[in-house]
Amino acid sequence: MRLAGCVKTTLTVWVCATGCRPAPAAAPPEPREAPGSSDGGLIEPRRTVEVVELSIPLFEGGVVELARFRGQVVVLEVSASYARGWTAMHRRYQDLLQAHGEDALSVITVALDMDAGDLAAWERDPPPFTLGWDPQGALAARLGVTSLPTVFVLDHEGGLVDELKGWSDDLETRLESAVGSVLEPRAVGAVCSR
Repeated sequence: MRLAGCVKTTLTVWVCATGCRPAPAAAPPEPREAPGSSDGGLIEPRRTVEVVELSIPLFEGGVVELARFRGQVVVLEVSASYARGWTAMHRRYQDLLQAHGEDALSVITVALDMDAGDLAAWERDPPPFTLGWDPQGALAARLGVTSLPTVFVLDHEGGLVDELKGWSDDLETRLESAVGSVLEPRAVGAVCSR
């Protein structure tokens, strides 16, 4: 049975019940000649990054809007306590928060565990980041998560910078690189006053 309704999310992820396929992506705009340019100077088309808008269900109840974290780089992990790398990644998140500060970086882990008891350690010793809980996998489906962990790195405006899928030995290094690529450019343009 084919359903007519597909839903396009802000991550350009298609969520469909069955059989839907997105239309082919449009070709990027071609560079054009700069107005008043006699030397054939070209203007590169402006590349836009889609802003990710989500309501994240929290482990302790309620929801948090991803927009609340605007102004910070956000690491959004979708995983589960049984997934490879769960503990290692959380230690890495704590290291990143310590290195960059909680004013510059926020980490949100969305656990897919069905049983809240599997996350009891979070209640005893909560980490310095947000724990979301998605036992039905609705948020994971909306984001198109196909492997655990999947880590999204979002810039200061909520734009998707990188998506790291599945555990690998270099996942922590790739994460640090993605976070650093967003945080470091802001420091380069800083102006010092005397």
